[in-house]
Amino acid sequence: MQFFFLRSLLVKLDRGSLLRRINAIMLYLFAAMIVIGLIYVIGKIIGAGGAGEESTPASTEMIIFGIIAIIAILAAIVIEFQIFYLRANLLWNAENSRYGAMQVLSTVVKAYGEGLTTLVVLGGFLAMIAIWLLGAMVLYWLLPVSGMLPIPLGLADGSPFIGGVLVMIDALIVGVVLLTFAHFISESIIVLGDMATQLGPRQDDAQHSPAAPSASGPPPLP
Repeated sequence: MQFFFLRSLLVKLDRGSLLRRINAIMLYLFAAMIVIGLIYVIGKIIGAGGAGEESTPASTEMIIFGIIAIIAILAAIVIEFQIFYLRANLLWNAENSRYGAMQVLSTVVKAYGEGLTTLVVLGGFLAMIAIWLLGAMVLYWLLPVSGMLPIPLGLADGSPFIGGVLVMIDALIVGVVLLTFAHFISESIIVLGDMATQLGPRQDDAQHSPAAPSASGPPPLP
């Protein structure tokens, strides 16, 4: 009946193809937003540099830190773009699955986990460089959050070099834990889908029983 115009849409939802495409487009858009954000920030920096406003001269350490920070942020942006673009491309080209939502969620969790890990490692690297170049003052600013870190910064005993190393190690530990947890959640979702497939009706049973649902997908809509 023509009245049921949503039938094809619901069929695509059941097969997982529509969910895959929607989430892939969202990841593509996220990757595009990263590039647009980079262009915007570069434009603001160029605009600020050409404004000609007088300001307090920066120290040599601040200039070096600024250069290193720009390079590190650019590298992180490239990594973030590749993560979301490649995950979106993988999701877009994936085959239909009986459990489409699990397939989508597995890929999306990986993408955001990998993106968050990149930001954590970037933050740790910039904090380490800041402590090394700007001295114990930066280390003192970070002491209030020291209790939430795997390795307390108090172990540095005021040494900027040791403090910077500890911050980087903390960032790596947190990043690895986040990445491992994200992939664990993703793989758990896949395992649940595999278990559901194995525990579902076998293909032989489905062929001999007209009323039994197909093992390759959900029951068809009326």
